Order: sequence, then structure tokens, then C-alpha cells
Amino acid sequence: MTTELRHLLPAINQLARSTQPVGLDIVGELVHLSPGRAQRVFRSLLAESPSDYHQRVRLQRAAALLRGTESRILDIAVASGFNSHEAFTRAFSRSFGRSPSAYRRMDSSWSSAAVAVCVAAQTAPCISLYGCSVDTQSPRPRKERRLMAYEIEQRTIEATPMLFQARRVELEKTGEALSQILPAVFGYAMEHGIEMTGPPFVRYVEFSPAFASLEGGVPTATRADPPPAENDVHVGELSGGKVARTVHRGPYDTLIEAYEAIDRWMGEQGVTAAGPLWEVYLTDPGEVPDPKDWETEIFWPIDG
Repeated sequence: MTTELRHLLPAINQLARSTQPVGLDIVGELVHLSPGRAQRVFRSLLAESPSDYHQRVRLQRAAALLRGTESRILDIAVASGFNSHEAFTRAFSRSFGRSPSAYRRMDSSWSSAAVAVCVAAQTAPCISLYGCSVDTQSPRPRKERRLMAYEIEQRTIEATPMLFQARRVELEKTGEALSQILPAVFGYAMEHGIEMTGPPFVRYVEFSPAFASLEGGVPTATRADPPPAENDVHVGELSGGKVARTVHRGPYDTLIEAYEAIDRWMGEQGVTAAGPLWEVYLTDPGEVPDPKDWETEIFWPIDG
């Protein structure tokens, strides 16, 4: 995340919270830029204009309410900031390719509707921000890193179905890649009414000095039908079994410190890594704009 994007977080928060239109003049005031400059920066960093962002978040949250509650469509439309059933239906149909009533009638039902609605509502505003960098400088030398006290525990977890995209990327472009991968997977899940059970994640399948092979996606309640190849979205599974688990508090740039702490812990406990680690993004950067307060949960499969 560049300095400009960090400065955009107050505007992102305002747009995500409001169901009513937020003018460019207000966006500009929130980020201390002219309206035109605010629009250009917003679009260049989030790949959508403030108005498009606001509309997408409202519609994705409305879609979750359609699938996860029995509220009347008109009530959902009004709660989402639309002044009529017709206006909501037009906007929803353009975005999802079907009417609100047809979307609600889709085959699969949500087994834990309240959880799924909450996940969708919390994830929609910040889906392109997870994993982003807040430090444009080079990574800190090891001797300059803080000594955060990590509480590391061994857990046994169940395997979890997932939707994901896979990509091999240069390490310094990981955040840029995730800003494309996670919105694509989340958008596919929302478009097809797939029940999500938790925040987005990224699993690092392979590391080299300059590149990483990763899988970014969302956990789902059940194994979804394989998506068409042209979507580049796949179904899979986050492995179950024994894991080392901890929570990192701070910007994503410093997650390496948590990996090193778990690696030391494994040595002390006499266990070894048994598969690729993954990180789960617990904090909405728009809701919590200070990176030092961001929480990321880390799971590393282990033997022993």
C-alpha cells in the first residue's frame, strides 16, 4: 500500500459505511485532495472509481442478505440505499446477471446464513486491500526488526473447502497480485451465491529467493462445483490435521517475523513443517485504518 492508499482509508471507510451517495467533494475533503485528484488516485489504486466502489459494496452486501435472510426484497433495497424496488432490480441485474428474486431462488442454501452474511458484509469493502504493502521502503534488516511476543499453539483443525486462484509472482509484487486475485474469487462466490465461512486467505505453496507460488481465495461451506476454465477460479481444500497457529498484529510487510517465530517454535518443540502455510486476514483495513492494529492469523501444518 502506498502512502496515497493509506491516506484513502478514511474515504474507503466512509464509502463502505454509507448507504447513501457520497459525493466526490466529500471524498476529496476526507483525503485532503481536490475532487478530481481524489477520483484519479482512488481509481489508480483500487481499480474502480469511488462511485463504482460504493455501488459494488452495497450490491454485494444486498446479495448476501438475499441469500442469507428472509427479508423482503424491497426492505433489502431500501436498507441498501436504493429508493425503489425497480432501481435496485436494475442495478442488481446489471451486476449479477439475474434479478434479485432469481438470485434468491438459486439452488444451494446457506447452512450458516448469519455467519455467511457477516463474512460477505465485512469482506466486500476491503477485498482489494488484503495483503497490501504499507511500506515502500526495503524490508527492515533482521537486527532492526521488533521483537513481538507471539503466542504460538498447536491445534488440530478440520479440512476446509475453498475457492481460489493460483499464481506465481515476484515476491515484491505479492500485494499487487492479491489485489487482483481476491476480488476475482470473492466476486465469483458472490455472483454464484456460494456460502463463504470466513475471511480471505493466501496459501504460499512454494517460495524461492525471488518468486512465490501462491493460492488466494475464500473458505466455503461445501465443495463448490468446478467453475468454468475461463474464470481461472478453482475448487480445493485447506488441509486439516495438526497445525502451528498464531496471530500477527501489525502491517502485512512484517508478517515474515511471525513466520520466523513459528519456525523457531517448531525447532524448540521438535516438530517439522508438513505442508505450505497460509495466512487469514482478520482485520478490515478500511474499518481499522492504522496498520499496527491489523490482525492476521497464520496456520502452518506440522508433523510430530
